[in-house]
Amino acid sequence: MTDTAQAIDTTASEQPATGRRIFTSYLFRGRNGSDVVFSQEPPPAPPKPVRRPARVARMLALAHRLQRAIERGE
Repeated sequence: MTDTAQAIDTTASEQPATGRRIFTSYLFRGRNGSDVVFSQEPPPAPPKPVRRPARVARMLALAHRLQRAIERGE
């Protein structure tokens, strides 16, 4: 018997012959329209939030601009 045949025989005798196989992997759930799809690739990272002035700050700036226009008589 060759070394390869002995290695095959020993590995076969160490594992129980249950007829089951276990696969390990990662699945990521995603959406494709209204369907749910699974992929092995992780989803892309979300974009960084954009810093912009709050709505109230923009309204206050507009109020100041209008107030100056009224004072100048425009």
